[in-house]
Amino acid sequence: YPFTPNGPCVQGCTLETGKAMFPNYSEDPKSPYFIQSLAYSFESGSDNTREFMTKAGMCMGKCPPAELELYTNQFTEQKAWYNANKNAGLNATTT
Repeated sequence: YPFTPNGPCVQGCTLETGKAMFPNYSEDPKSPYFIQSLAYSFESGSDNTREFMTKAGMCMGKCPPAELELYTNQFTEQKAWYNANKNAGLNATTT
Protein backbone atom coordinates (compact mmCIF):
# COMPACT_ATOMS: atom_id res chain seq x y z
CA TYR A 1 0.00 0.00 0.00
CA PRO A 2 2.21 2.79 -1.32
CA PHE A 3 0.73 5.82 0.46
CA THR A 4 1.81 8.18 3.22
CA PRO A 5 -0.17 7.50 6.41
CA ASN A 6 -2.72 10.13 7.34
CA GLY A 7 -1.77 12.55 10.08
CA PRO A 8 -2.80 11.73 13.65
CA CYS A 9 -5.93 13.91 13.66
CA VAL A 10 -7.32 12.60 10.36
CA GLN A 11 -6.35 9.04 11.27
CA GLY A 12 -8.06 9.43 14.64
CA CYS A 13 -11.26 10.47 12.87
CA THR A 14 -11.20 7.63 10.36
CA LEU A 15 -10.33 5.02 13.00
CA GLU A 16 -12.99 6.23 15.43
CA THR A 17 -15.65 6.31 12.72
CA GLY A 18 -14.56 3.02 11.20
CA LYS A 19 -14.45 1.10 14.48
CA ALA A 20 -17.88 2.45 15.46
CA MET A 21 -19.29 1.02 12.24
CA PHE A 22 -17.18 -2.17 11.98
CA PRO A 23 -15.34 -3.38 15.11
CA ASN A 24 -12.59 -5.05 13.03
CA TYR A 25 -11.92 -1.85 11.02
CA SER A 26 -8.20 -1.48 10.39
CA GLU A 27 -5.92 0.85 8.46
CA ASP A 28 -3.01 -1.58 8.78
CA PRO A 29 -2.23 -3.07 5.34
CA LYS A 30 -1.20 -6.31 7.09
CA SER A 31 -4.62 -6.71 8.72
CA PRO A 32 -6.96 -9.35 7.28
CA TYR A 33 -9.66 -6.65 7.46
CA PHE A 34 -7.73 -3.96 5.55
CA ILE A 35 -9.51 -4.19 2.18
CA GLN A 36 -12.88 -4.59 3.89
CA SER A 37 -12.08 -1.49 5.94
CA LEU A 38 -11.05 0.53 2.88
CA ALA A 39 -14.48 -0.19 1.42
CA TYR A 40 -15.92 2.26 3.95
CA SER A 41 -13.98 5.09 2.28
CA PHE A 42 -13.93 4.01 -1.33
CA GLU A 43 -17.04 1.98 -2.24
CA SER A 44 -18.84 4.83 -4.01
CA GLY A 45 -22.59 4.96 -3.60
CA SER A 46 -22.83 2.50 -0.72
CA ASP A 47 -24.75 3.40 2.43
CA ASN A 48 -21.68 2.53 4.53
CA THR A 49 -19.46 4.89 2.54
CA ARG A 50 -21.97 7.73 2.78
CA GLU A 51 -22.25 7.28 6.55
CA PHE A 52 -18.49 6.85 7.02
CA MET A 53 -17.53 9.89 4.92
CA THR A 54 -20.17 12.07 6.62
CA LYS A 55 -19.09 11.15 10.15
CA ALA A 56 -15.36 11.14 9.49
CA GLY A 57 -15.64 14.40 7.54
CA MET A 58 -17.43 16.16 10.39
CA CYS A 59 -14.71 14.99 12.77
CA MET A 60 -11.94 16.15 10.40
CA GLY A 61 -13.18 19.74 10.55
CA LYS A 62 -10.92 20.26 13.55
CA CYS A 63 -7.80 18.78 11.90
CA PRO A 64 -4.78 20.87 10.80
CA PRO A 65 -4.86 22.10 7.19
CA ALA A 66 -1.71 20.16 6.26
CA GLU A 67 -3.34 16.87 7.33
CA LEU A 68 -6.51 17.65 5.41
CA GLU A 69 -4.44 18.50 2.33
CA LEU A 70 -2.55 15.19 2.53
CA TYR A 71 -5.84 13.27 2.90
CA THR A 72 -7.41 15.11 -0.04
CA ASN A 73 -4.35 14.83 -2.28
CA GLN A 74 -4.06 11.06 -1.80
CA PHE A 75 -7.77 10.20 -1.91
CA THR A 76 -8.16 9.71 -5.68
CA GLU A 77 -5.04 7.53 -6.00
CA GLN A 78 -6.00 5.53 -2.90
CA LYS A 79 -9.46 4.90 -4.34
CA ALA A 80 -7.89 3.73 -7.62
CA TRP A 81 -5.61 1.39 -5.66
CA TYR A 82 -8.59 0.03 -3.71
CA ASN A 83 -10.60 -0.57 -6.90
CA ALA A 84 -7.63 -2.34 -8.52
CA ASN A 85 -7.00 -4.55 -5.48
CA LYS A 86 -10.37 -5.11 -3.80
CA ASN A 87 -10.99 -8.40 -5.59
CA ALA A 88 -7.42 -9.68 -5.36
CA GLY A 89 -8.33 -12.16 -2.64
CA LEU A 90 -6.58 -10.24 0.13
CA ASN A 91 -9.70 -10.63 2.25
CA ALA A 92 -13.44 -10.64 1.88
CA THR A 93 -15.32 -7.43 1.18
CA THR A 94 -18.68 -8.29 2.63
CA THR A 95 -19.85 -4.78 3.48
